[in-house]
Amino acid sequence: MFNIVVCPASAKMDNAHKEFQKAIGAAICRFVAERGVLNVISRSEHSKKRSSMLQEMHFRNLSQKVLLLKRTEEAARQLESTKLQNVGG
Repeated sequence: MFNIVVCPASAKMDNAHKEFQKAIGAAICRFVAERGVLNVISRSEHSKKRSSMLQEMHFRNLSQKVLLLKRTEEAARQLESTKLQNVGG
């Protein structure tokens, strides 16, 4: 018997949900972009309970990762711009 859990999600990053999948003991964990959800398939009923406990923390962590990536990209752009100004001027 398989248990299916559907979690609302917004993260579209590749392999972003591997840690979540391992933490809840799921067999399959896939993001469905059309519906904006994360489908989790597991043989264990415990996965459903773990999922409900950990999903908020998981998605908050993903949001922080996305924010850090954006800030890193912006800092790299500013650094490159500064380098170009120093070389050109």
